[in-house]
Amino acid sequence: MAKTLKIKIPGKVIINGSYIVLKGEKATCVTINRYLNVKSFCYESEKCDIVVNIKNKDSWSLSKGGESYIAKIINAFYKVTGLKITNQIIINMEFDDGFFITEKIKTGIGSSACILVGIFYTLLYFNKDQDNSCLLNNDLIISLLKKINRIISPKSSGADVMTCLLGSINYSFSVIEKISRLGKFLILGSFGKCTSTRDVLKQCNMEDKKWDRLIQLNYNILNTRSKHAYEEYLDELSLDTTIVPKKYYEILKKTFEFDIHGCGISGAGGEDAVWCILDECEEVEKYWRREFDCVIVTEIIENGLEIYE
Repeated sequence: MAKTLKIKIPGKVIINGSYIVLKGEKATCVTINRYLNVKSFCYESEKCDIVVNIKNKDSWSLSKGGESYIAKIINAFYKVTGLKITNQIIINMEFDDGFFITEKIKTGIGSSACILVGIFYTLLYFNKDQDNSCLLNNDLIISLLKKINRIISPKSSGADVMTCLLGSINYSFSVIEKISRLGKFLILGSFGKCTSTRDVLKQCNMEDKKWDRLIQLNYNILNTRSKHAYEEYLDELSLDTTIVPKKYYEILKKTFEFDIHGCGISGAGGEDAVWCILDECEEVEKYWRREFDCVIVTEIIENGLEIYE
């Protein structure tokens, strides 16, 4: 008889603090109602294997081997936890609409982070017989995930994976704070392209004094959550057109004329989808559908990973 686990992991949007989080500042990250759905099975067997199937994407198994993002996650998991590979584990994953515009073009709401969290939690769950304390200690889960993420993405802050695990948060290297919903809806707008966060970060000198101004503007957002604070923050970021391309900036500036909580770039910016948080989305949605090639309307949620039947 197979043991079964069903979980869903929400996508995320980092709305402020995405660069300066690397300098120890807080980033605000919200989860939305678009999920990676994971259904996994564990079969008792002397033959050990792990199979991961992502519908319409990747498929990987321990027995066949090969280098891939999935392999890196699994290798890092067992290295960090010290657990032993036992039994046969099959992990089936399927993304909701909203993570991808086309097969290879992402919207930037955390598909890679969701995969990491999904595999990490599933392996932890099915190996709990070796160390049951893991799933009972939230601090330990967070610590393990941080270490695994650091192996896989040594230059990333970890804000994205922590958000997918925990839900909407303010995140820094030293503090994780749960936050309530900042609005009802979050709309994503895209021209059908995406940007590698790693590539953008390579071009950024985090020692540059320009980040000092952004740190102060980030404080203003954290303390007031005012529309004006978000607009000032966007204006400062827009001085670098690699982070805020002109065509996105012009649409976002016009969007501030509507009744919204705020809008801006997602994460590292570039060609990734931009966001807008608001309580009534009809007018902004109409405007964005005229301007963007792709518009996705989501609802903001507070939760992170959920186990369901």
